[in-house]
Amino acid sequence: MTGGMLRETETFIVELVDRVESAEREAHNLRRALEHSRDIGAAMGVLMALRKVTPDEAFELLRRCSQDHNRKVHALALDVIATGVLPEQ
Repeated sequence: MTGGMLRETETFIVELVDRVESAEREAHNLRRALEHSRDIGAAMGVLMALRKVTPDEAFELLRRCSQDHNRKVHALALDVIATGVLPEQ
């Protein structure tokens, strides 16, 4: 193999490795987002049942409380699932 062909092959392999690593990161992030959305949906369900609100209103309650308490919506959702209540404002 000549030097030029070797460099092209090495470049090709490096690009493939980069693509695989990028795809693995994206797959991890998508799995995490799916898990989070399930938890947020469950917390919305709790709020909808207990407070008799619509899905949009339940999410707005989570979002507003998240901002007021400077916490991620997902972390707050886990608390709502566990306790059935939003933190006091």
